[in-house]
Amino acid sequence: LNQRREEVARLERVAGDAAWARRAREADARRSELENRLWRIETEGLARAEFQEWLLSSARKAGIGRPTATSQRTDGEATAQAGYRAISVSLSGDFSPESLQALLATIANEKRLIIINSMRIQRQPLPRIDMVLTAYGLPVAPGSATPTLPPQPQPAASGAAAAPAVPSA
Repeated sequence: LNQRREEVARLERVAGDAAWARRAREADARRSELENRLWRIETEGLARAEFQEWLLSSARKAGIGRPTATSQRTDGEATAQAGYRAISVSLSGDFSPESLQALLATIANEKRLIIINSMRIQRQPLPRIDMVLTAYGLPVAPGSATPTLPPQPQPAASGAAAAPAVPSA
């Protein structure tokens, strides 16, 4: 019981610290910036189609020959619990160093977040590239641009912080 009281007292001191409120605001601003990089997902099917089409179009513009994109199954349980969705697509096509460099530059410059999970380059018998890419997104209501995230904990109002309940021993 004494240990829990000490923990509550420590939490109250931290919550009352003015720097803590500033750090919380900075963290919220950074989280908002990162969430703005996520794809907006009305439905899983539409999101997969949009990501596949973006990859195919980008691959063609980069000079990847005969590109194909195939949806991959993902274990979305962890991201779904956090309110996010992961969409994975495998991309294959004819390889050349110049076209790969152009595609990687396009992916790096995309405002929305895209992760390259794996990349395999085959030189023989024909130069090919195989990649698995993942886009992360926020669910939105159809016709809306506003994400439907689970509620985030809000920092306590400046000054007094609500003390957590101390379970009785």
